[in-house]
Amino acid sequence: MTRFPSGTSKSIPDTETQFDEIGKLHSLSLKLSTYTDQAQILQEVLSHALSVYRTQKGILSLAAPDGGGLKVGASLGMSAGYLKAFETVPEGSGAFLATGRPVIVEDVESDPLFGAHLEAARQEGFRSVHSVPLISRQGKVIGVLSAYFPEPRQAVEREARFADLFARLGADSIEQEELRAIANRESDQRLLAEGKMREYSETLEVLNRTSTQLVAEHDLEKIVQAVTDGGREVSHASFGAFFYNTTNEQGDSFMLYTLSGVPREAFAHFPMPRKTELFAHTFEGKGPQRFDDVTKRPEYGKSAPHHGMPKGHLAVRSYMSVPVISRTGEVLGGLFYGHPEPGIFTETSERLLVNLASQAAVAIDNSKLYAKLHEDLAKRRKAEAAAQKFAAIVNSSGDAIISKDVNAIITSWNKSAERIFGYKEDEAIGRPITILIPDNHIDEEPRILERILRGETISHYETVRRRKDGSIINISLTVSPIFDEDGKIIGASKIARDVTDLKETEEQLRQAQKMEAVGRLAGGIAHDFNNLLTSIIGFTEMAQTLAGADATLAEYLDEVRKSGQRAATLTQQLLAYSRKQVLSPKVIDLNAIVAEMERMLSRLIGEDIAFTTVLEPDLGSVKADPSQIQQIIVNLVLNARDAMPNGGKLVIRSQTVFVDRESAAGSDEAAREPFAMLSVSDTGVGMTEEVQARIFEPFYTTKEVGKGTGLGLSSVYGIVSQSGGSISVISEPGHGAMFKVFFPIVEGIHRKESQVLPPQASAKSLRGETILLAEDESAVRKFLVATLRANGYAVLEAADGPQAMEIGLRTPQIDLLLTDVVMPGMNGGGLAEGLKANHEGLKVLFMSGYTKDILSPNSLKDKNTRFLQKPFTQADLLAKIRDMLAKPA
Repeated sequence: MTRFPSGTSKSIPDTETQFDEIGKLHSLSLKLSTYTDQAQILQEVLSHALSVYRTQKGILSLAAPDGGGLKVGASLGMSAGYLKAFETVPEGSGAFLATGRPVIVEDVESDPLFGAHLEAARQEGFRSVHSVPLISRQGKVIGVLSAYFPEPRQAVEREARFADLFARLGADSIEQEELRAIANRESDQRLLAEGKMREYSETLEVLNRTSTQLVAEHDLEKIVQAVTDGGREVSHASFGAFFYNTTNEQGDSFMLYTLSGVPREAFAHFPMPRKTELFAHTFEGKGPQRFDDVTKRPEYGKSAPHHGMPKGHLAVRSYMSVPVISRTGEVLGGLFYGHPEPGIFTETSERLLVNLASQAAVAIDNSKLYAKLHEDLAKRRKAEAAAQKFAAIVNSSGDAIISKDVNAIITSWNKSAERIFGYKEDEAIGRPITILIPDNHIDEEPRILERILRGETISHYETVRRRKDGSIINISLTVSPIFDEDGKIIGASKIARDVTDLKETEEQLRQAQKMEAVGRLAGGIAHDFNNLLTSIIGFTEMAQTLAGADATLAEYLDEVRKSGQRAATLTQQLLAYSRKQVLSPKVIDLNAIVAEMERMLSRLIGEDIAFTTVLEPDLGSVKADPSQIQQIIVNLVLNARDAMPNGGKLVIRSQTVFVDRESAAGSDEAAREPFAMLSVSDTGVGMTEEVQARIFEPFYTTKEVGKGTGLGLSSVYGIVSQSGGSISVISEPGHGAMFKVFFPIVEGIHRKESQVLPPQASAKSLRGETILLAEDESAVRKFLVATLRANGYAVLEAADGPQAMEIGLRTPQIDLLLTDVVMPGMNGGGLAEGLKANHEGLKVLFMSGYTKDILSPNSLKDKNTRFLQKPFTQADLLAKIRDMLAKPA
């Protein structure tokens, strides 16, 4: 059994439901104001109360006058047999009559209160009973309102509060009818005898009118004015007032709320009444006061400074006051009436005034409740609008916003969560958050929850999560605790951002930076290595001319020369990867190059591989270096051959495709520009995604140690990129691979440039021309000096740029400047510019282990300037010099 307020199961108040129930209270008030029959009053009170409880069964019983328990006054849905049993042995009547407190029987099966009457309850079909007492204004229990439920049911404070309001309103109505009965008796005995029936009828009319006003009105000021006016009329007072019970810091000030019978100006210059001996009785709620002549009372005239009515105050002899007390026992204020003549107020007028004060208290309570509900409703609507706005913001967020309880169960799920993780809202809410966590990360959740329960916020935690389709995505996670009104952590909110694309972009950037760094390293190695190879190959060629008839020595020197050339090829691959090799682009026909290489490629791949070409007849021309295109084809074919150790099929295909330049690496969707695609496909072992991700890295190889340098495909990547094209690969393990190379088609060019070189001039000096040589590598410089002088040239030798500048400025005639590009003190470009000022038309041949990209774009625009890539042979050097000197400046 539960008694309020202890043990109450509270529900969250619903403002709109409360507002509806206040409407029912108002409706009941209106009806009761028109009823004079007690049975009607009880039936209406019971009906309205059960509608709040949402049940069809109930009893409203009255306390028997003789104290013999409870008698049924009204019932709904209860059998006649139970009603008889109820009056015979009323459950809880003793508790009600003794305590005047609500009694809640949550389950009759387990409550000892129903131990002897359990079978009757079972037959009637109820399991729970909620009861509230009807209490008169004098605090006496005059009845009980009981609601019956078919299932066990805990107390709901809101329902009990409204049921109590209905019960008190019913008690007020019953008391009012009793007062009317008293008035009727007095009318029979006194009023009729005195011939005052008309006066009595007018009084009843005032009471009915005032009661109707009170139950119909919610404006506090109008309520108080109506009761003040009604009290003055029924009491025949000269004037009346309602003083609102409010105290100042000294505790003795009361605010004038309404006046009746006189204008407000009549009290404007008087201070508010204080808690004097006369007024304290009312303001402390001790009950009504009625004096035939207040001036003769011992309490009168004891309060300074006036010791009676203030000067100019309305004359008062007859005095009556009644406290207005709310249902909670709070003294709201007091009704005060006066008349200049003594003996005006009667016992009947006092009863009527007490009744009006009771109705006023109910109306004031209702008015405050209405105002509070309107305020709550406005706040709720504002909160709902804010919540809707917040929900719109949450749902428009690009991030997944999720909340979970302390048991890691999902409690909210926004639109972006649906998009990112694939689960609909109804699929996610109510399920554990672990549906999003991969098995190998499942231990993260307890660690996160532990930190959240400590009140921590986790910001930008990067991890992985699983989508509904099983795919794994990268996310950045921010988790914050959710607190209730008491500061207790009741869950966590999560903001998850899908950073999968960002991670891929970062990885691509890291890969690009790594490859760029390796490219710079490869270019630097190639430069230094090319300087060494220049002297190695050069001196080997010189030694071969001196070997004479010594065949063994000649053979050894030839092997050295071949090794140097193979090393030069390796440096070319490094430069190709770093996109720094020297290219000689021409307008070429890819089909022609493939056709010319077809026989050589067949011998290269072996007889166990079926080799075919499928070439588009009208393939457009492209601009590229023919020798580099051959290198691309050879590398791709060798890669395909190595992927088919047991034989297979290899196809080279050419085709015109239209793709967007930004997505030329494999897209064949409709786009803007034509590209010539050259593909090499095989039926070999294929590649995993991990291998494909690294396939173009330098020195990366899947071959056995000693069977590959790891530079083949990386050099292909470099050549293609430097030629303005792109390359992609499609492969799966066990299903072969296809490499696609795209080159932009050259528009508007129909004649392919000739690839036939002009006849070379003699490499020997014709007139003993003077060459100024600037080279900081001593071995290379020694080789160059020996070669040039052996071929009839006069050589001025310098070990660096400043020395060469000094020699050049004091030498009147220089036919050609042969200079390394990168030198300490002064580079080759600066040296050439400085000497041209004193040697008009000076011819310059730059040489470097780097490519010509190391020079400024304007350096090679001069027709008298050329570039020679290291390493080079004697023949290459002499041919380039002779070609330049043979042409007029």
